[in-house]
Amino acid sequence: MDNTQTQKYQELLRKALGKSSNYTKGRKLDAKKNYSSFWMDDLGKGNDRFGLGADFAGKTTDIVKSVKLNSYRKAIANFVKILTSQEIPVTFHGSDSYTDGKSVTISTDIKDNNFDVSVGLALHEASHILLTDFDLLPALRDGKIEAAKHLDTALVKDMLNFIEDRRIDHYVFSTSPGYKAYYHKLYEHYWNSKDLIKGLLSPEFRNPAEVDSWMFQIINMMNPAFDATVMPRLQEIVDLINIPNIKRLKSTQEALDIAIQVTQIITDELNAAQAKAQEQEGQQQKGQQGGPGEQGEGEEGDSTESKDGSESNDGSGEESEGSGDGEDSEEGEEGEGEDSGEGDEGEGETKPSNSLSDAEKSAVHRALRAQKNFMDGKSEKKNAGRKLQQKLEQVDKEGVTIEQVGGKYTCLNYDVTGKDFVAAANARQRVSDIQREIRNLPYGTPHDDPKRTELYAERDALRSLTDLLSSYYFPGKSNRYTDKITAGLVMGQLLGRKLQMRNEARERIDNRLTSGKIDNRRLSAAGYGIESIFHQVTIDKYKKANLHLSLDGSGSMSGINWENTVLMTAAIAKGLTYTQNVGMQISIRVTNMDGATLPANYFIYDSRKNTLRELEVILGAFDPNGMTPEGLCFESMIKKNQLVRANADMDSYFLNISDGGPGGVGMYSGHTAMVHTKAQVDKMRNEYGIGVLSYFMSEYDSRDFTNSSTGRMFQGMYGKAATAVKADNAMEIAKTLNKLFMNKA
Repeated sequence: MDNTQTQKYQELLRKALGKSSNYTKGRKLDAKKNYSSFWMDDLGKGNDRFGLGADFAGKTTDIVKSVKLNSYRKAIANFVKILTSQEIPVTFHGSDSYTDGKSVTISTDIKDNNFDVSVGLALHEASHILLTDFDLLPALRDGKIEAAKHLDTALVKDMLNFIEDRRIDHYVFSTSPGYKAYYHKLYEHYWNSKDLIKGLLSPEFRNPAEVDSWMFQIINMMNPAFDATVMPRLQEIVDLINIPNIKRLKSTQEALDIAIQVTQIITDELNAAQAKAQEQEGQQQKGQQGGPGEQGEGEEGDSTESKDGSESNDGSGEESEGSGDGEDSEEGEEGEGEDSGEGDEGEGETKPSNSLSDAEKSAVHRALRAQKNFMDGKSEKKNAGRKLQQKLEQVDKEGVTIEQVGGKYTCLNYDVTGKDFVAAANARQRVSDIQREIRNLPYGTPHDDPKRTELYAERDALRSLTDLLSSYYFPGKSNRYTDKITAGLVMGQLLGRKLQMRNEARERIDNRLTSGKIDNRRLSAAGYGIESIFHQVTIDKYKKANLHLSLDGSGSMSGINWENTVLMTAAIAKGLTYTQNVGMQISIRVTNMDGATLPANYFIYDSRKNTLRELEVILGAFDPNGMTPEGLCFESMIKKNQLVRANADMDSYFLNISDGGPGGVGMYSGHTAMVHTKAQVDKMRNEYGIGVLSYFMSEYDSRDFTNSSTGRMFQGMYGKAATAVKADNAMEIAKTLNKLFMNKA
């Protein structure tokens, strides 16, 4: 489509939607620009607050796709809510978008590059809920509309859909200017494709005897290639619908009245075309019965067709018909319609320049079918896939977000601090206990034994609760870490007493000053010319603080390393409860095995909303697995603002516990991973003002950990913040923590 056609189309579109052409003077609709990037903060670049910006280099896994879809759904639902001022559900189903009058369903085939179209579709469907009378269609279908009883109700419905769509789109476009770009993208996608333009310029869709030709021409009357003279009374239909003045229609009933009139015109022309065809067929049969001589005379037009082409026969036919509408252009176009309808001669002289190949015809029919489905709100009977649907439900409950990190990797972020996740961890632990009890039943216990039946019933009831947590990382293995957690809590009491000095506030009073607050005890001296009757009070105390504890949950941490980590984590969490002004969050770094190895953060504890008992449950259910994507997880936390920045009123600290260097995700390993992790640690210090401390965890004596290559990599990432302590030594832990916590305001 050239620039002139594009400008013509956009001018028609502006008129159709009630938009002044002066408004966009000097502006052009950018077909490649994604207008949602304005509020999605550079969609596709990873710096977004909606979880829409990540793109994995390679296979897009179900979990990544479902997280994106869920983020799209929430964003579109917000649009719909703003537009309608109603809580209208937005769901996924199949490959089309539609509404049932109560909810909006959008396609699962949403990508970053077609998100604007999907927004436009959702707004369009939501505006139906707001403006369309859904009782009219059942009344039309049941024959309760008197004026439409003698007409084809399916055709009336199609015309109503088209006119009603234009009416509601104009209303939303003119009353909600913030959505203009989305509607432009919607119209560009459905009503201005190259296939549609080819179809409008070709003779194949101009046959007045075919309903599809009427539908194709009418619903594409806003296309720059549309010509109202190619079919009889088409201009009359255009004037009747009058899209530039569509705002005159105030209700679905008024749109239906116009649809009935349009259908009547189409029906009259269909009947006329069919009568003409029957008349020509009768003349041909009569000529064949009259013998060769009469046939030659009766079929004079046909006898010259092979020499002169189909135009001669069609032209004479049109003159004899003489409908009186569009006489100047009917000769050529109706001849083509006759050829298309008859399916015989006439391939020669008028078709080479604008006729369509079979493939092009199929493409036009597909585009027309998409337009009809758009207007009719049809959805394919195909779900998003059972597995994907389950993941959609799961990520919605988990609140999973994604973030692009390391330039090309996708990091998943799971927030499992909610009460439902604690209940799921409890349920998983109980299921593990039940399985053990079943195995310990006496040998030969019958299957219908009451005890066995009771255990199976309880297990099955609890399993529905466990779906919220990944069994890969939260297997709940019969409270295997209970003893370590208990020991950690006991040790935390000792640690807490060492940290209680942060609660202290020292007050110093300076007397005999020449400024400050009047000292009542010196007030009597003022009458003797003494000016030093003031005092000042200085309060020396610690600022509020926040500690983020990040744990390495990879497989190499399993065994004694993880037991010591659990012990230390419980001790620190317990110890900080003795302080009045220190908050704490705990996260675990792992990799998600969902068709590809992806870095992932599990946020398991937040002292602002979780109790220590809830930490015991969720931490006790976790089991180390996977790889160590250290820096990638740190970068995701930074980009997602999941770390607390230091400020004038708050100190912020970051404590890492791990057993070595990062790696295990694609090419992310070795020196490259070390340099990247160091960059994230430096960013925490320099840009966020966060104090960093890192514990090196080892099964062996780790005090001289820099003697190993892993230890040297560890020190390379954390520098002077890298240290080693014995997990069960509260005094050592308190000493290192005091290096962070004892800085005063």
